[in-house]
Amino acid sequence: MSSNGHDQPLSLLQISSKAPIIKHFSPASQRSLLTRFAHTCTLIVRIRKFRDNILSSRRESTPAASSLPRTLEAFAEALTYEVHAFDRFVALKETDILRAHLQAGKSTPVSLLGLDNEFRLTYSSIFDDLVDIFDACFPNHKWLNVAGIRLVAKSSPSTLASRILDVIFEKIQERHAFGDNVTASFLLRVFMRTAEPSWQMLGRWLKDGIFMPMNYGASSKSSPLPAEFFIEFNELQLSDPDFWTDGFSLRSHVIHDNTSSDYEVPLFLKPLSEAILGAGKSIGFLRLLGHDITSQNRLLSSLSWPAFDVFLSEISRMETGIHDPDAILQQDLTTDKLTLLLSDHLLPICTESAAALKNVFFTHCDFPLHLERIEDVFLMKRLDVMADFCDILFNAVSGIEHRSCLSCLTLMRF
Repeated sequence: MSSNGHDQPLSLLQISSKAPIIKHFSPASQRSLLTRFAHTCTLIVRIRKFRDNILSSRRESTPAASSLPRTLEAFAEALTYEVHAFDRFVALKETDILRAHLQAGKSTPVSLLGLDNEFRLTYSSIFDDLVDIFDACFPNHKWLNVAGIRLVAKSSPSTLASRILDVIFEKIQERHAFGDNVTASFLLRVFMRTAEPSWQMLGRWLKDGIFMPMNYGASSKSSPLPAEFFIEFNELQLSDPDFWTDGFSLRSHVIHDNTSSDYEVPLFLKPLSEAILGAGKSIGFLRLLGHDITSQNRLLSSLSWPAFDVFLSEISRMETGIHDPDAILQQDLTTDKLTLLLSDHLLPICTESAAALKNVFFTHCDFPLHLERIEDVFLMKRLDVMADFCDILFNAVSGIEHRSCLSCLTLMRF
């Protein structure tokens, strides 16, 4: 299968001129046989064009120009892997056809119908779904040129990253519902490779907390978090009273100029996002106090955070006894199902961090004692405490001659 080098469908005349056509087939029969091949060639050209636009943009990016989201680059790398696999498939079929008449003592039947059937069994509707994903993530065919891709990516890297993952996973569920496990398995491989950057960012967040390394794909020098991560830094100083509540939050955007907002979190992580956000804050505070936390979770320990495909393979082995992510598809893999599988391993880390922070507060810092003293002063539970507090204030200003200050302190007696 060859292409004309442009993003235009290949005509049957072009294919017929480059491939021997069985003469006893009528033009209508030839058109019926070759239409699918022409359509597939066109899709492959478009997929390669999209991949090349992203990879070329990465090579041409400079420190002054903003780079594309790592999730988008991982998607292009996954497409590269699958396109190369398709090229190997085509090369093997071409070799089989050329060698069919060279076999001694036997002959291998070669036909366009057989080749079309083998292609359907191997690739089903994979390439159609990939182009549909491009259109869903880049409206108005903006994925056809580098400028359009950069425009969409620059508007909101986190929205684009979440959108890509959501659309791919929706396609997985759709194909699995129709019984097309060939396409579902293919898209699952693409999904795992595309989700790898977000998965590693999540691992760093649950390991380093709010103090993620500044050089880990940060969008600017003032932000310790990548622009495509679903948690954002609100540029508050550590000394700010609201730092621990508002310094870091889930990314959101306004919908249709209203006050309502939607979190820019991938759907399969959205139910866990609040717990993940809180865990990062707790872990960051513990690290600030010099109390490091090591997760007891065997699969997701802070010392060795696995790749996403390795993690899913291990989950598949635990759930089905088969060390293959495709085995998860046998259990009707939905967004809720994947969230539940992830929660079994992510939530314990969040619980451990909260328990460790509580232990530091109540055991090492005597927080209940401090809270009790504060209540005694401001709620006047014990008058002698309030009296002692006022005596300290009077002694502190004993050298002050301003009567206004003394008058204010006198009023505190009553």
